[in-house]
Amino acid sequence: MMKKNALVWMVTAVQAFLLFSCAGPKEIRAPRSIGAWVVYWDGERGLKELETHGGLFDRVSLFAYELEEGGRPQSAPGLERLIPVFHRLAQERGFSPWVTLVNDMRGSQGVRLKETETLRRLLSDPEGLRRHVADIVSLVEKDGFAGLDLDYEGFSTDDRAVLDPLITALSLTLKERGLGFQVVVEPRKDRYLPPAGCAPVVVMGYNLHGPHSGPGPRSTPTFIRSLAPRGQGDPSGEAAVALAVGGFVWGKDRKVKQLDWITGKAWGEKAREKGRGEGEVPFARMEDGSLLWYEDEQSLALKWAAAAEDFRRLMVWRLGGNDEGLFAALKKIRGRARGER
Repeated sequence: MMKKNALVWMVTAVQAFLLFSCAGPKEIRAPRSIGAWVVYWDGERGLKELETHGGLFDRVSLFAYELEEGGRPQSAPGLERLIPVFHRLAQERGFSPWVTLVNDMRGSQGVRLKETETLRRLLSDPEGLRRHVADIVSLVEKDGFAGLDLDYEGFSTDDRAVLDPLITALSLTLKERGLGFQVVVEPRKDRYLPPAGCAPVVVMGYNLHGPHSGPGPRSTPTFIRSLAPRGQGDPSGEAAVALAVGGFVWGKDRKVKQLDWITGKAWGEKAREKGRGEGEVPFARMEDGSLLWYEDEQSLALKWAAAAEDFRRLMVWRLGGNDEGLFAALKKIRGRARGER
């Protein structure tokens, strides 16, 4: 086992050298832009990373809007503390400040993730659709964001009659107001895709493995390549791919815990049994029998190399819990000078 792991490490090192070396057999296209998310529940750490590395990004989206019980968009808890700092950093570091609306519904019984039934009822009514579009646009304008990422997950290809009018109306209305618009697209083939040519898209380049499955990498280069059809409807022909930089650990009790970039690497480095598995993604078996799959500079570079064949823009999920290694890797991926401000 250990000899096999050592061989895999050697092969991966050679691949990484070729990836960034001028002597490499194939030049990897740099992304036209790099973006990232900052999430409201880890806002302080995310904003701290923007203080230092904000100049690396062309745009950053604050994952900050959710739904109330009736389906009306609202700000997530604590957003009032984050927005002023976020806008200040956008001006100082030069990135475009966007916001993300997700269909997580907060009510008296807590938060229901990826709520779809309420939205189906609301958007099936013409007046409900009109109000929903107006409420979203009003919120984005009030908070001074430059654009909206719409992250409505859990809808299938059968939901086109409900979501197509929403996407079309939002695209037209936001454009009229001088605001940007992008739709987050899930990787599964049976999930909803917006009308071709209607709005820019960012495809989630992860969820291959996670809490919904057994142990394995969140994504692999092969998985990333398979997502090309999901981005073909982007009107500019320059769809974005979102790469996750955190990992997961599967315990012997079958519980799954999400880890940030720093924690995943730290745990992996301490483990006695470790190596690279599917897609050259690092893994480690902990002393208690838990199995960890995480990301590092090499796995991230290999995934962008695969993505660059079909995608022109890169989004990072997410800021908060990262180290200098991640930002150094992103600078190499960028492949052109853009000094941090």
